[in-house]
Amino acid sequence: MKSVIFDFDGTIADTLPVAIECAETVLGDLGLTDEKIKKYKNMTVKQLISELNVPYHRIPKYVVLARSYIKQNISRVKVFSGLSDVIKRLHDDGHHLYIVSSNSVENINILLMNNNLNQYFESIVGGVGVFGKTIALKSVIKKYKIDKKSCIYIGDEVRDIKASNKVGLPVISVTWGFNGDKILSKNNPDFIAEKPKDIIRFIQNP
Repeated sequence: MKSVIFDFDGTIADTLPVAIECAETVLGDLGLTDEKIKKYKNMTVKQLISELNVPYHRIPKYVVLARSYIKQNISRVKVFSGLSDVIKRLHDDGHHLYIVSSNSVENINILLMNNNLNQYFESIVGGVGVFGKTIALKSVIKKYKIDKKSCIYIGDEVRDIKASNKVGLPVISVTWGFNGDKILSKNNPDFIAEKPKDIIRFIQNP
């Protein structure tokens, strides 16, 4: 049995369309063509912040606004196709499941309950700062006495890879979220999942 820690936005929940709407509401018309979105998907968060000229001191405020916007539009947010089956399968196989996310616990719980997934997770840690994943992961590991040798983290961004590396956890990077496979590959995750069922394959045969 393993402890499996999931990121939420871009890993379980397809919040990108709503996040784009929120960004354009807060920052103004960004002229987000398909070409620009593809470009941004192969940038780190820090690179994107610089590209969009977002002042760092305003990021906490924008994160709060984003959580509020997602809450107002949570009925439009979907779980990625195939993820529900993966979550159920991992739980049924006896693995311990957790979520660590920058989104709010309230938003996460609403989406999980809307999709009958809330019963599969032992704990949800939300409200994590944009660059606070490392501390959050360490906290979960300590609180639940998780053996790092039998734990894995699953996320969709470069910052998930970096946080996992700092904590000493293997990481599965998924390609259906915010970052694209090109930049994920450059940062050397332990495994890249191109479709949800790839997660099962890696956890069964690491």
